[in-house]
Amino acid sequence: MTRTGSRPVQQTSRKRRLLFWSIIIAIPLVVLAATELVLRALSSAPPTDLVVRTQIRGRSFQSLNRTIGRRYFAQPGIAVPEPPDAMFRVHKSPAVKRVFCMGESTMEGFPYEYNATAPSFLQARLQSMLPDDSVEVINLGISAIGSTVVRDLLPEVLACAPDLIVIYVGHNEYYGAFGPASAVAANRSPWLIRLHLTLLRYRTYALFRDVIGGLGEKIHASGEPGETTLMHQMVGEAAIPLGSETYQNGLSLYRDNIHAIIEEAEDAGVRLLFVTPVSNLRGIPPFAGMFAPATSESVKQQWSSFMDEGARQVAAGNHAEGITAFRSAMACDSTHALGHYRLAGALFDSGMFAEARQQYVLAKDLDQVRFRAPEDLSSALLEICRASGVPVARIDSSFSAEAEHGIPGNDLFLEHVHPTLAGYALMARTLAETIRGIDALRSSHEWRAPLPDSAYLGLCGVSPFDDTLASIKVRILKRHWPFSEAPGAERETIRDTLSSIVYAALEQNLPWTTTRLKVAEYYARRGEYANARRECLALARATPFSFQPWVLMGDYAAREGNIAGARDLYRRSLSVEQNPYAHMKLGVLFMEESKPLAALQEFEDGFLVSTAQGGVLTVAEHARGRYLAGLACAQSGKRSEAIGHLRHALALQPGMTEAQELLRRLQ
Repeated sequence: MTRTGSRPVQQTSRKRRLLFWSIIIAIPLVVLAATELVLRALSSAPPTDLVVRTQIRGRSFQSLNRTIGRRYFAQPGIAVPEPPDAMFRVHKSPAVKRVFCMGESTMEGFPYEYNATAPSFLQARLQSMLPDDSVEVINLGISAIGSTVVRDLLPEVLACAPDLIVIYVGHNEYYGAFGPASAVAANRSPWLIRLHLTLLRYRTYALFRDVIGGLGEKIHASGEPGETTLMHQMVGEAAIPLGSETYQNGLSLYRDNIHAIIEEAEDAGVRLLFVTPVSNLRGIPPFAGMFAPATSESVKQQWSSFMDEGARQVAAGNHAEGITAFRSAMACDSTHALGHYRLAGALFDSGMFAEARQQYVLAKDLDQVRFRAPEDLSSALLEICRASGVPVARIDSSFSAEAEHGIPGNDLFLEHVHPTLAGYALMARTLAETIRGIDALRSSHEWRAPLPDSAYLGLCGVSPFDDTLASIKVRILKRHWPFSEAPGAERETIRDTLSSIVYAALEQNLPWTTTRLKVAEYYARRGEYANARRECLALARATPFSFQPWVLMGDYAAREGNIAGARDLYRRSLSVEQNPYAHMKLGVLFMEESKPLAALQEFEDGFLVSTAQGGVLTVAEHARGRYLAGLACAQSGKRSEAIGHLRHALALQPGMTEAQELLRRLQ
């Protein structure tokens, strides 16, 4: 009886313990969930989503979140890179072909911006070859990221209904965010990195991360201040010998990420196109050549002697003797990257181009500061894609075919990995040819023939501004490690007005659009209206849904006396986006041509658009428009309507003498 009676008591006790522990476990979860909801509702912090909604004059767009870098770069002392400012339609119609270009700074277009990048050239090329479609190419290149970040961003890109995703990664696999030698790494364990990246989508976890980062920043602030670059800031472990544990970890992580990216895209039914990374082989010496650990000091001295002798012989024009000396240095120690680089140069000068290329590649792969993708990584990409049936755009082959004697150098590169304008145009051409060849977007037989590269540079508004901006940015970059051991902070020597405008803008951190407008006005003041319009065309490439660059181009055409051209440009602005300004300016042109009825229609359309957009015309602009409409009515014999417009103008601006005088004459 006692045992039987104790069972209900034991069961009740067990239930109470279960309830107690359930409550104990649930309390922190409920607190975390509540905190997350409160933070999402009240936080003024920038959004952490890749894509955000943007409203422009009542129209809704999706745009890349320019603060997305905060998700990955929170370590103290490290600048937060931003993707280009890109907008695209919320609702994608069947006529829209949407291409995302993901990757590192080469995909972003450094040191160029917006209009002078491979994605911009690709969009212009695809649009000309697929004229029946509306082609969107969204540039999601971000400096200092690699395949780990691309893998993390991929689900959000797939949610944007892309028709094709182009991916360029490889150079940042070691020092890029979450690389095995990066200063930006939550943990060197791949699965912990992925967990960290998943949790960063929650505001609570991100807040905790930022608080810890803020404490670290206070500690960091006590150190010595110093000017540096993002390239330097990203390095956690500088020297990475070929075949070392860190080297293998980077290769393994890259392979894992590429496999995961392919699998996720296949599950979503979206086509991928990978791009082989390409480097400057001939124009950049290794950043860090090192001897093998077993090399003795005496052998190092012998190596140095042979290297000096080789340099002397080459300088004297004795290339054969120089090659012999460099080979002797290689016999002393074959792991030092600089030896292979000097030998490659002597072989190149002797016309032995095939062997020279082999030595240049060896020099790159033995370079222990790994800002250029090693051949093992490119081979891994090709192997994985071949096995998975995923296409690869062979940019490396295109650059070799275009380069002097098949070895890319300063003819196609500005420094170690970033191409010249011609290089970026070549990259876009190769991408377009590959996309057509794999029947992406449309069957290859539906494509039109491409235009010459120079035509696409013109369509994108490429001008001396772009090369000036790139040149200054590269010179600033090269004053710092790893290009220079002693960072220089000296100011640029400015020799022309264009350079002074660009350099001042960089110093003041002015927006690219503001700088471009300054350059356009500089040309306009000089009467160089074609050049001014070209700067505006570049702005139009960067802001494809904005009427403003086209209106400004129309203004410059009108100032030049090109009335027909001005009219076409104002009409083009209206096809991009309805706006009252183009209507008003068209009305003025018609008045100058003694066409008052046509002018009146434009003025009235302008008033309607302004009202629909919440009265965007200023009081002065509206009053001036009403006066001109009254003048057009008077010239057309519409006396009562003229009086109505003039009274409206005077109600807005009572002191307008022109309106007063015309109204007096009509009454």
